[in-house]
Amino acid sequence: MTDWMPTRQVAGMPKVGDIIAINCDDLRYRPWLLSRLEHREDGSWSMILREPGAPDLASSDMHHIATPKLPSRHVSILPQRYALCSCCGELMPCSHEVEDRTVEAMVDRAHRYETAGTCPACGEVVSDRQKSIRFDINLHVPLGPPVTFHRRQDCYGSAVGYEKAVAKAEGVPAKLSCPGSVTRHSLPGASVCTSPTCPGPDVGHASMQQSCLFRPCPECTTTALTATESETP
Repeated sequence: MTDWMPTRQVAGMPKVGDIIAINCDDLRYRPWLLSRLEHREDGSWSMILREPGAPDLASSDMHHIATPKLPSRHVSILPQRYALCSCCGELMPCSHEVEDRTVEAMVDRAHRYETAGTCPACGEVVSDRQKSIRFDINLHVPLGPPVTFHRRQDCYGSAVGYEKAVAKAEGVPAKLSCPGSVTRHSLPGASVCTSPTCPGPDVGHASMQQSCLFRPCPECTTTALTATESETP
């Protein structure tokens, strides 16, 4: 789904009679009158939308949609005065402006990845003396040069994000991050991750728990005993 919302919006819970915008493929870029709103037993919401300027129901374009929750970032309440594009009549930003912005962003991104030896995160040259992370695959410039990031803190996050994209494109697990949840215990080496492809406890994880910060828990004790038994001849 395209991450779109109107230029101006009002915070709050939508109610019957409001003019709203919906971030949905068939309804995006148009204002809609919230004609009916119903809260279902499963917690979701049912909405009936129609064109705000239609003289009667028979001539109005109507839609019946559902959303898991309200308020929602996909449902925006429009103010009394909302902006429409002077060229196409769509809500601003209109589809043409969104397309222009997307193209500009793609050109800017390709420019950052087209020069060999230049870090895409900061735009500075990566010298031989600096620690770096190199990827042979260039996802943004076809037949482009290898991609090299600084390993320093300011650039490392971008390198992790790029490696995730490379891993997804190649269908292999990432090595700089892990999608699992890691539980760290107080004893060394007693860390457990929910992902079977976890590259190790020291990489960034989707979530982290500290189960026994001040004293060992039963799982720590079990891990320590297992380690001792394995070391005993």
